[in-house]
Amino acid sequence: MIWKSTWTHRAATPVAGYTIIGFFGPVVSLIISIGMANVAGASKKSFMAGSIFVAYCVGNIIGPQLIKTPTLKRHYPELWLGLIICYCIVIVLAIALYLILRAENKRRDALPSLSEEERDRLAFRDMTDKENPYFRYVL
Repeated sequence: MIWKSTWTHRAATPVAGYTIIGFFGPVVSLIISIGMANVAGASKKSFMAGSIFVAYCVGNIIGPQLIKTPTLKRHYPELWLGLIICYCIVIVLAIALYLILRAENKRRDALPSLSEEERDRLAFRDMTDKENPYFRYVL
């Protein structure tokens, strides 16, 4: 939308495109929330938060490198191709993660249940999501 439209003084299409890109900000918060909700254990949560932060920083470092002044007349094709490729990768990975976590939740639901006392005892131990049979992943 932004890449292929004409950039004139009163062009509405690029402005609409930039407005749509603005909806990406809340997605970052959702990624952090889902990432933190789907792990258990203090060390694992810290590692997950650090990994998300590093990935976000790497993206912010690489992004400006895709803007090259000589390609201004073509509306920075490297930048838009990079964004499109990253969005496609994220969509594929999100679908794969959903399918994997859904299958794991179904597998855990099929396990024999322990008593309520055992469930309460395990709830407050510092166990990872792999160690705790009662942990359910957020979809």
